Amino acid sequence: MDGFSASALLAVFFGLVLVPLAFIPYIAWSFRRGTTGPGHALLSAGGLIYLMALWAYTIVPLPDAAQLICDGTLRAQFVPFHFLTEIDRSGGIGGLLRDSMLRQVVLNVAFFVPLGMLTRHLFRWRPGRCIALGLGGSLLIELTQLAGLWWTYPFAYRLFDTDDLLANTLGAAIGVGLAPVLRWVPGQHTDPADRPQPVRPLRRLTGMTVDVLSVLLVGTGVPVAVRIALYLTDRVYTGHTVLIEVGATLAAAVVFLLVVPASAGATLGQHLVYLRPVRPDGGRPRPHQWGIRALTGAGAFVCWLSSWRFPS
Repeated sequence: MDGFSASALLAVFFGLVLVPLAFIPYIAWSFRRGTTGPGHALLSAGGLIYLMALWAYTIVPLPDAAQLICDGTLRAQFVPFHFLTEIDRSGGIGGLLRDSMLRQVVLNVAFFVPLGMLTRHLFRWRPGRCIALGLGGSLLIELTQLAGLWWTYPFAYRLFDTDDLLANTLGAAIGVGLAPVLRWVPGQHTDPADRPQPVRPLRRLTGMTVDVLSVLLVGTGVPVAVRIALYLTDRVYTGHTVLIEVGATLAAAVVFLLVVPASAGATLGQHLVYLRPVRPDGGRPRPHQWGIRALTGAGAFVCWLSSWRFPS
């Protein structure tokens, strides 16, 4: 597998890993703005994978410090449009199309086109702000390379190139111009955030997904935090991993599915999607009703998942 394909797979892998962590903030952000729908969610997930691609293609793979040689051959290039002097024009149009330097510049432009498109469409930023982000992001990448991953390495392991800054910024500007194309992606709904919306099954399912995901993230995060704490204190982790994970999961279920709604009138997921359960008389559900709801809904699903953690 070549470096290009490996970086692509790495970006997709880490992007998909981060999707569950970004799901809850995304729901809060999108419903508050009144922009929802599977198409909008798909574009947002694509934006997350794109951020991972920026990292995968510009920072990794990291070289072995022991194999690096500081011989002064890798020097920063601060002259704008220096690439024009390195393009081979002797082969005519066909030669230009095959020229590696020109191809590199075109790829640098194309690499930042999605940044301009996504920030303009998803965040509704002004064009100047989107282009400034392209310039700032490219500068951060170039400085990271110039500083040897911020002095992790004793010297730069990749070339700082001013032409890359110009090409990346141009790509972001082109992306701003192409951003209206993303409006044609189906499954995007934009309504005033304060306008009442009908309660559909997908909206309820989204709220339940937030609740279950909140519980599972805590149940997974606590054992990880315990491992990190023990590692930092030079202790060996020999505890009951399953018991800690299941205990943290069930405790989180009690908090998120019972304590929070009983005191606030809605679960976290219901609050984020603007749902508030009421009794037939319009009053708030009583604590025992929340308990029944938890045991027959998301709580039952969490208990079922937890039971699979124990060996049969």
